[in-house]
Amino acid sequence: MIGLFLEHGPCQITGDYSLVPNEYALTRLADVFYIDQPVGAGYSTADATGYIADEEEMGEDFLQFLSNLVEIFPSLQKRPFYLMGESYAGHYIPYTTKAYFGKEDPPVRLAGTSVGDGDMAGDASLSAAMVASTRFI
Repeated sequence: MIGLFLEHGPCQITGDYSLVPNEYALTRLADVFYIDQPVGAGYSTADATGYIADEEEMGEDFLQFLSNLVEIFPSLQKRPFYLMGESYAGHYIPYTTKAYFGKEDPPVRLAGTSVGDGDMAGDASLSAAMVASTRFI
């Protein structure tokens, strides 16, 4: 949530903890959803059976979230959708992308992915990134 309040969100927190509009907010260009994941991280919650075991499940879980999101906001289903994240999202986004390309009828129209300052260790991340590059370029 650091990015939300200190970088690219609709407002910024100043030194005296007041809020001011952010003239460089991504929300001036697009609809932005800030999501804590996997379930149980940050402000997200689940009962004992709702936690994931690995990144593969996380990718599937996130696609289910997207399915629920387009039920609430149906216009998102037809619009270009970008997955973006920082740091450990270097794991999340490739696994979500892998799960996305494994679906016959995905819930959104994935137009691209972006990872800033990402941790991308591991073969699965590299494999999923190569699939994404092949599809997007």
